[in-house]
Amino acid sequence: MYTDKKNILQLVALLEAHGITKVVLCHGSRNAPIVHTLSNHPGFTCYAMTDERSAGYFAIGLTLNGGKPAAICCTSGTALLNLHPAVAEAFYQNVPLVVISADRPAAWIGQMDGQTLPQPDVFRTLVKKSVNLPEIHTEEDEWYCNRLVNEALLRHIIMGKDRYISMCLFPNRCFSLQWTNCRKCVLSPVIRD
Repeated sequence: MYTDKKNILQLVALLEAHGITKVVLCHGSRNAPIVHTLSNHPGFTCYAMTDERSAGYFAIGLTLNGGKPAAICCTSGTALLNLHPAVAEAFYQNVPLVVISADRPAAWIGQMDGQTLPQPDVFRTLVKKSVNLPEIHTEEDEWYCNRLVNEALLRHIIMGKDRYISMCLFPNRCFSLQWTNCRKCVLSPVIRD
């Protein structure tokens, strides 16, 4: 079972097309649709970790060991900030890494909502490409989302550095996660207002 969010489906298809098939998943409510889609796709090997800081370094190890960039996916807010040390390490060691996070709607930023902080450019000079994927409603949105993902993923061919992909995911379709072991998860849908 996969998400119905077209930007996530496009991201997953392009990750696979670019050979980025090892993904470290740090689950949370905001990134649940991404986690769900990646963990159910047969083309990906996913590693579940609860601590983002450790997960970032684990993803660097996957890249170094496998010869291809690995990705790490986390939820929004301070979870993303916990990846900062690993992103800095990857940058200075010239290790390609794809960081994917969920984000809250722009209208929620600065409204004293817990764990809501401005995520665009959070890694600034430590990544060569940072993109925010739009929700897809039109063919032009779809084209633009495809372009952004490809620009970010192709950056490792040109520059060999980190990429950061942020996705704004609205809370209308969340999932609760039950982690059964370190490589698989079971999801059950939960509808939020």
